[in-house]
Amino acid sequence: MRARGKSLCIFFFTVALLRASAQNPEITEYRKSDLEALAEKKDAETEDDDYELALTEFSKHPINLNEAGEEDLMQLHIPDVFQIRNFISYRKLLGPLLSVHELQAVPGWDIETIHKLLPYIVVGRDESVYSALKERWKGGDYSFLVRGSRVIEKAKGFEKPARAGLSYYEGSPEKIFIRYNYNYKQLLSFGFTGEKDAGEPFLRGAQRYGFDFYSFHFFLQQTGVIRALVIGDFMVNLGQGLIQWQSTAFTKSSQTLAVKREAVCLKPYHAAGEFNFHRGMGISLQKGKWQTSLFISSQKISTSLVPGAVGQPDIFSSFQQSGYHRTPAEITDRNNSQQISAGGNIRYGIGNLLTIVPVCYLGRCSVITALLE
Repeated sequence: MRARGKSLCIFFFTVALLRASAQNPEITEYRKSDLEALAEKKDAETEDDDYELALTEFSKHPINLNEAGEEDLMQLHIPDVFQIRNFISYRKLLGPLLSVHELQAVPGWDIETIHKLLPYIVVGRDESVYSALKERWKGGDYSFLVRGSRVIEKAKGFEKPARAGLSYYEGSPEKIFIRYNYNYKQLLSFGFTGEKDAGEPFLRGAQRYGFDFYSFHFFLQQTGVIRALVIGDFMVNLGQGLIQWQSTAFTKSSQTLAVKREAVCLKPYHAAGEFNFHRGMGISLQKGKWQTSLFISSQKISTSLVPGAVGQPDIFSSFQQSGYHRTPAEITDRNNSQQISAGGNIRYGIGNLLTIVPVCYLGRCSVITALLE
């Protein structure tokens, strides 16, 4: 059967080096409707699978509720911020939990939330959070993924035009994705990603170096005063999206409080999307009740340039967020602008109260924009 727009997978090959484990069915079922709604809103399937990767890692190495902090539980995106703070207050008042069943006594916690959490939590003593840095380079999970697909029906864009000047795809119809990743209990992570969309050249022409998109990240957290350190590609979450929010965020649903965005400030980026991330370095520090996060980024992005007046530089009219560089025009727009971003915040916590002393984000493409929370 032939169906326009339907893809047939040519090959799908996944290799887990040293370690391999079956995927927990809860991971794909939890918030499945939310992920589908997000894809429907964007009219495309999201290329950011960071959330699913995180849940997979937590299923292998569950969070110890007697040791977890507020930011650790936020990474699950299951309990809301009020439930998390109620739990932290409960634990401070009554001491460590004796069983996961004790969660039913925490104000605001319901059976549905507890059931969704069960695959990713444990109750007991776990000193892995305090493991030495040298221990994190061994015993982690290695994974290597290669994925390819191709549309059986030949698209019109692949046909060479009858006359010069008409647009066409300069590459092959295969879509290829490759990713290597090492992860040690969410404490140390590094890896690289390469991706080629259908129609983009590969190892020739404009892409003589291989893939159209390359990505690398190194992420370290919970080591002394350093809460998080990220080098390479990363995401920044500030001000519930009013200032900067690059992680997956769900829209309105039956879970009303899920609309309020809560997440750690710095996270590594290892998805295939070529937009909405930073490339540079970020660090989060904590000393007592004081916390601060700083980042700086410089990267080339694709934009639609408009020629400026005589003696004036070109300006851009829009961002190219699709990541496609197939036709001569798209290839010309590839990485034609430089984006420089920097920002940070300072936080002081008093119990359940959190005072944010200035939060600042600076970004420059053709102009500089400054926002304050």
